[in-house]
Amino acid sequence: MTESGMSFWASLNEETCVPGRAGYPVNELYEVRIANPENDEALPVNKVGELLIRPKHPGIFSAGYYKMPEKTVEAWRNLWFHTGDACHFDEKGRMHYFDRIKDCIRRRGENISAFELEQVINSYPQVDESAAIGVKTEKSGGEDEVLVCIVKNKEDKIDNDKFLLFCQEKLPRFAVPKYIRFVDSIRKTGSGKLSKVDVRKEGLTDDVIMLTPDR
Repeated sequence: MTESGMSFWASLNEETCVPGRAGYPVNELYEVRIANPENDEALPVNKVGELLIRPKHPGIFSAGYYKMPEKTVEAWRNLWFHTGDACHFDEKGRMHYFDRIKDCIRRRGENISAFELEQVINSYPQVDESAAIGVKTEKSGGEDEVLVCIVKNKEDKIDNDKFLLFCQEKLPRFAVPKYIRFVDSIRKTGSGKLSKVDVRKEGLTDDVIMLTPDR
């Protein structure tokens, strides 16, 4: 992150350089913690939470956001810098990246990485790109159901049953989308990343298709 600099490292000569694994904290420069994003309490090994960082020396960390004091205070609450990243530490103390906190989906007591889910959906032959979000319904019991907005790369109609079978074969049961919606495009940020502002705001629209029945 530009705010913190390189706060983790990994040797090229060990089993650290794998996708999603950032390596070990640079303990001589930073304190790090995986915390419950609701109360900042530290979480145990292999438990996904928000990555918090703070410097041990002056001048090695961002001093705040320019002309945005409220954002600075929000990011630095409880004297920890809140990265907004969902991560966990393994038994060897290596940090694993999961997703952005705002993009995580909580379903059936499990955390779902929207990014990983989208990679699977995007591998379907007729899908150009997708955006996965969590939505709440009257029957979801306060947890999320998975909605995936899909941009097709062909004019052919996607067979819902075949697509559901594909998802069931490629994804764990709790990550299989309950709803899909076909859209013409998905907004991007200035850096080319998906912006889910619109799909979150729109939620379950009238053209949403239910793939799996209510349980």
